[in-house]
This record gives sequence, C-alpha cells and structure tokens, in this order.
Amino acid sequence: MAELRFWTVAKLAAAVCAIAAAIVVADRWRGTVHNLIHTPGPRMQTGALPLGGEIAGARESREINKVSAEYGRVKVLVDVARGKGADVANLDKMLTFSLSLARQKKYDQALTLLNRIEMDIPRPKEPVTAARADDPLPPDPEIRAVPANRKAPPAPAKRKRRRSAE
Repeated sequence: MAELRFWTVAKLAAAVCAIAAAIVVADRWRGTVHNLIHTPGPRMQTGALPLGGEIAGARESREINKVSAEYGRVKVLVDVARGKGADVANLDKMLTFSLSLARQKKYDQALTLLNRIEMDIPRPKEPVTAARADDPLPPDPEIRAVPANRKAPPAPAKRKRRRSAE
C-alpha cells in the first residue's frame, strides 16, 4: 500500500514539473513559435516621402506660432499683474522656462506650462452678490424669466426576450 502511494505521489510530482517546464518554455519561445507560424508580410517602405520635410516643417512652424502667441498673451497678463503691484517674480522664471521648453521642441509641455502660469496669476477678488427672488427682471426681453416647460424624455421600451425554439 505504501509503495502504491509513493508511486502516485511521484507521478503527480512529475506531472506538475512537466507542466511548469512547459509554461517556462512556452513563455521563453513564444515569439519564435509565432514567427514560425505567421510569416511576416512584405516590409513597409520606411524611406522619407518627397514632401515629408515640407509637411514636418509646416507642422513645426504652426506649433511655434501657437506657443509664441500664447507666450505673448500670458506675458501681457503677467505685466498687467505686475503693474497692479502683484508679486510675479516666480511667474517670470516659469515664462522663461516655457521658452526653453519650446526651443527643445516640447511644444505641448510649453503650452501646458503657459496655461498653468495663466492660472497662477494673482487676481483681485470680485464682489459677489446673492441673487434673490425679489430682484427685478433683466431689461433684455430675450432672457426668459421663467424656465421653459420641458417634458421628460420617454423611458426606453423594454425589450422582450426571445424564446428559443426547442
């Protein structure tokens, strides 16, 4: 009985080792097997297109124009804030860094930084008044004082389940 149990355990251990070895081999050689089964098609042409340089140059000039226009707009906002007495020395450093990003052809990062600079410009707090029900109606007749009566959209119809013909 003990001999039968020993051989059963030995067979089970051998099967587990065989499965583990198959998994390791399959993982290691899967690219080779895939390439043997699926032959690659004709190679793609990777040479430069005749108008490729012109297209790339036009795209780069568009990106440069976009960054420079955004830079000029944000620079004016920073100068206006400086004229009002706000501390914008930190924003000036960020502006010059955005230009260095643009010189490195990282246009998206430069635009993101310019957007952040614009959000960080100190602005004066605006007075806020609460709207009340007894406020007079606006003088513009195009603005409706009462919300329009709108019907709720109809609920979608439930689908009936088809019964399979057996």
